[in-house]
Amino acid sequence: MNVHYDIFETGLIRYKKPVVTLGTFDGVHLGHRGLIEKVLKEAMSRSTRAVVLTFEPHPRTVISPNEAPKLLTTLVEKLKRFEEMGVEEVAILRFDLNLSELEAVSFVRQVLIRKLDLGKLIIGYDHCFGKDRSGGIALLKKLSKEFIFDLEVFGPVHHRGEPISSSRIRKAISAGEFDEALQMLGQDYLVSGERVPGKGRGRKLGFPTLNMSTVEYKLLPPEGVYASRVEIGRKRLGGMTCIGTRPTFGESQRSLEVHLFDYETGAQAAGSEENNRQVHIYTEKYIRPNIKFASPEELVEQLKKDEKNIRKLLEEGQ
Repeated sequence: MNVHYDIFETGLIRYKKPVVTLGTFDGVHLGHRGLIEKVLKEAMSRSTRAVVLTFEPHPRTVISPNEAPKLLTTLVEKLKRFEEMGVEEVAILRFDLNLSELEAVSFVRQVLIRKLDLGKLIIGYDHCFGKDRSGGIALLKKLSKEFIFDLEVFGPVHHRGEPISSSRIRKAISAGEFDEALQMLGQDYLVSGERVPGKGRGRKLGFPTLNMSTVEYKLLPPEGVYASRVEIGRKRLGGMTCIGTRPTFGESQRSLEVHLFDYETGAQAAGSEENNRQVHIYTEKYIRPNIKFASPEELVEQLKKDEKNIRKLLEEGQ
């Protein structure tokens, strides 16, 4: 996958009238995936390239930082999802105050036409762009005739009678409705980060863990234990992820750690230079809440039950 960072600065190789979509794509949920799949198919039918244009950082962190939501996907996670879908070209627009002041017509002219040499634009039904979000479907229909490009509007994808949206998924996760959020995502919940040193307590208990760091603006699932698959370098291993404090040991600082069912293989991969310690946790199912146990021994007995349960779930999901 080719990733073109900050195309205002570096430019983008002009393809033969590519098929383009644009958006924030936070979560890369079922609605986003349907849109991107449409773009890929259309590009193939036209024998040209498909380009996904996205913004970094999230526009609301620039326009109204005090009201900006925590994100379902960081840029690393978003690019990972695009690559998994078979996207070959991603263009990133660095969103800042200057870009937020760019009029919608100027955005189409300067970005879509001059930078991308747009052939066809496929846009989400509710997408708005340009200064004060003044650019919408009506304006694009007019500009498609002026600048000579094809336009297609992709309708909403529904879940339980309502359109799927990133904000709706955030609300579900924040409310502890994790399975509901997964249904709208259409896939597991991806959390990426780097391995950081731990205290070694898990190893002493017989459940060694990889301790993870994440960015503060990432929306983590509620505290608890989760079934997960973990990708480290080129390896993907089953494991159980714990998010939250360590109440059994009187610790109040929130952490993210994962016990791999083939821990030594995963730990060795995480420490290698080739993947820069990057770890991707594909969180598949909520198992139980994070609770305080009467003793470390009682915790270990529960962890044994968790592992047995999660191994079975992961095997059934293969």
